[in-house]
Amino acid sequence: MSILVVDNSIQATILHQGECVARILRKVGCAFQVVSGIYDRPQLDPRRYSGIIITGSEASINEDAAWITQQQRMIELACRHTVPLLGICFGHQLIARTLLGEKSVGAAPRPELGWLPIEVLAAVGPLCGIQGGPVTMLSHFDQVIDPGDQFEVLARSTHCAVHAMRHRELPLWGLQFHPEIMRLEGLKLLAMIKLFYPRQRVEPRLVRRADCSLGEKIMRNFLALREAA
Repeated sequence: MSILVVDNSIQATILHQGECVARILRKVGCAFQVVSGIYDRPQLDPRRYSGIIITGSEASINEDAAWITQQQRMIELACRHTVPLLGICFGHQLIARTLLGEKSVGAAPRPELGWLPIEVLAAVGPLCGIQGGPVTMLSHFDQVIDPGDQFEVLARSTHCAVHAMRHRELPLWGLQFHPEIMRLEGLKLLAMIKLFYPRQRVEPRLVRRADCSLGEKIMRNFLALREAA
């Protein structure tokens, strides 16, 4: 069976988040299917796939929309049938909102936009073999506020206490950061953010220190976890 990539990009011309993930899956030789979680809104049965990846989005996790509710049902069904699931940024927040409720997520007190270091607290699951404080792309205005007792926090940053998490019983993992975004894509995204939010602070200075192998490492780890599930 293949991996399902649920692409939550609203304006793919700015950043095609599903394609960013697909590029890595092609590189590691994994079969996959990409669907738009917003425009296609397919009725998907998670049991048809060996794993699911939910991408980031320009949407806020605080929004109420039919496509968000539909993806929450998919997450619930994946949990019921223990289908491995990885959420990135919005997908990470959506896992928390689905399992823990709306109060578990909210606006970031200080948005993180650019290349910044994260602190790996536990090099397990998708973060297996990743040590220390890798510099990676961050782009979020919302975040997981309270992971509750169901989740273990695997990584954090100065301004975000939950940059990676795993469910203590189910094959669910979430990443707030964007290991799938490469340097040129990230610079383009930051330019657009600065255009629309001129007062917003962005952090392009550490771009040359970015660990561009992080995305492939994490995807390989997730595929190994999927096979072990």
